[in-house]
Amino acid sequence: ASGTIWIVQDRSTFKAAEAEIKNSNEEMAAIFESSTLGIAFIKDRVMIKANSKLEELFGYGQGELCGQPTRCWYPDEESYQSVGDAYSALAQGHTYRQVMKMQHKDKSLFRARLSGCALSADLSRGSVWTVENITAEYEATEAVLRAKEAAEAAEGKLRDSYAELEAANQRLQKLDQLKSDFLSSVSHELRTPLTSIRGFAHLVEREFSRSFASMAEKDAGLTKKSHRIQENLGIVLKESDRLTRLINDVLPKPGLAYSVG
Repeated sequence: ASGTIWIVQDRSTFKAAEAEIKNSNEEMAAIFESSTLGIAFIKDRVMIKANSKLEELFGYGQGELCGQPTRCWYPDEESYQSVGDAYSALAQGHTYRQVMKMQHKDKSLFRARLSGCALSADLSRGSVWTVENITAEYEATEAVLRAKEAAEAAEGKLRDSYAELEAANQRLQKLDQLKSDFLSSVSHELRTPLTSIRGFAHLVEREFSRSFASMAEKDAGLTKKSHRIQENLGIVLKESDRLTRLINDVLPKPGLAYSVG
């Protein structure tokens, strides 16, 4: 009589493996979707999968990027080709990193940090790329650099202004010294003859009073002339004293420095 053969297989191990794989896939999907970076899985420069952050970053709707060539990321053919040239480096196990301009769906530009790595050496399994919008960071860095350049330029102008002021101050000091020398010379040239005039006027007035004034008392005409001469000598002495005071007020005494400051 014929019979049947039954095979009994314990599938609990397989079910546990399947559950583990499912959990792992779910964890990877959660990481993929919750990342703060835009992430795309790409084959032959076509987006197979993109997370919501990447769609948001470029301004596309849900699922709109899947199946599109990455050409839509780039504002011009040159930048698109420059990234394409990097795939040979990816095949050798290198990671591509570049800061460059990229474009939103509406063609507006932003600064992005682009990174990519291959899943296998022959690129058959595709590559994973991340995109981060660093426009604010880039503009802040540029602002700091501009501020630094402005500060350095201002510092350079300040140094130039200080040098000009120093040169002007030295010129003023030289002019001040020339003026001081001139006034000292003028003071000496005026004081010397004025001292002589005052001295001789005193001498003449004294000798005239002693020797000639008494002789003129006997003659009315000579007496009148004697008084006039004495008055004139008095005027000479008075005016010489006034001129001496004026020189003392205006001109420095010999040997003293003079400053206009």
